[in-house]
Amino acid sequence: MRKNGVLRTIDASPVGSAISAFLTEVTSGFNGTLSKLLDRLERYRPHGEAWPRSAKGLGDTLRRLAPAMRLIGFECKSLPKTGGVIRWHIFPKAQPTEPSPASPARPEQMPLATPVSAGHAGRSGRSGHDPTGQTHGKGALPNNTDKQADDGEVF
Repeated sequence: MRKNGVLRTIDASPVGSAISAFLTEVTSGFNGTLSKLLDRLERYRPHGEAWPRSAKGLGDTLRRLAPAMRLIGFECKSLPKTGGVIRWHIFPKAQPTEPSPASPARPEQMPLATPVSAGHAGRSGRSGHDPTGQTHGKGALPNNTDKQADDGEVF
């Protein structure tokens, strides 16, 4: 379903459908300037559709289409600027020879809380519980006649 959605996205774009038709005929891909690509795509241009008027417009459209192109098996990226010119490289991605590994099994459930030893200072970390495991009301303190916690701290 995802691939069908991507194909619809590419087909809905006049540049996407033109580049798709171009790459069907030229299986080695394209390496060059956007001006040159715009000239080559003119042959595949759908009539009556909005079409980029400049190489910059084509570049903007290609940047938006690049993720969809990757999903259907084509890498579409601009190369670093050299001599004031940006070159684009559009080529078929190498398909993996081995299938991707299966998802790992559901991880074992980890214990939600670890017990706190009586030797640690402070509270047990869970509201309403003391280190002995007795439950008190929320915010209530344990009934301690010595006014001294298990760790020797006096309140």
